[in-house]
Amino acid sequence: MAITVDNDNLVTEAQLQALPGMSGVTDAQAQVLIPTATKRIKNYLNRRRLVCTQSDVTIYIDGEGHRDLWMPDGPITEVVSLTDDTNRDFTTGTITVDNDHIMIYGGYQQADASMGDGEDFPSYIRLLGDSSGFTKGSLNIRFVGRIGYNDEDDQYPLPDDLEQACMQLCAWLYNIPLPGIKSQRTQTYSYTLEAIKGGMPDNVKALLGPYVRQEIY
Repeated sequence: MAITVDNDNLVTEAQLQALPGMSGVTDAQAQVLIPTATKRIKNYLNRRRLVCTQSDVTIYIDGEGHRDLWMPDGPITEVVSLTDDTNRDFTTGTITVDNDHIMIYGGYQQADASMGDGEDFPSYIRLLGDSSGFTKGSLNIRFVGRIGYNDEDDQYPLPDDLEQACMQLCAWLYNIPLPGIKSQRTQTYSYTLEAIKGGMPDNVKALLGPYVRQEIY
């Protein structure tokens, strides 16, 4: 699946409807199920963004007073601009974005070390040269660039496990035995899905385990 989209859904409607037992899912239901499942997966993984969209994203991050900046998501696929401004109007403090001034490097680890090595992809930015580091402050660092898996980038394609987890979670949500849920209007259907407690089944959690985000100190 080529991912150059304006949303961060993990699967398409066609993929979900091709899943055994899911051919009866309407487009309207898929448009509720897929974002719901994607949102739950992101929350479980402690990640705000999984898929690299067509547009650059802007993220504001706390400066920690040292050379390394830990990004809340990954992989970092492109840095367009980087600004460190404690006044937070970002008219000053522009950091030169080239190989002489910054380095992007890996640092990603799942919460449960018993599940293996997980992933190691670019999620840190390090200042090089004679820089004293990112200024310590609250939301004083502005990052503009691309973050997330992208199947057009052979190095960081969307893992099959995440696609499978999303489809299995959609199927689980769709088949929960709630009276009338499949015949309800989309708005009501969405509300009902959000009200379901318990999050996700164990088979989905097993697929997601190696991708749970934990900062490395």
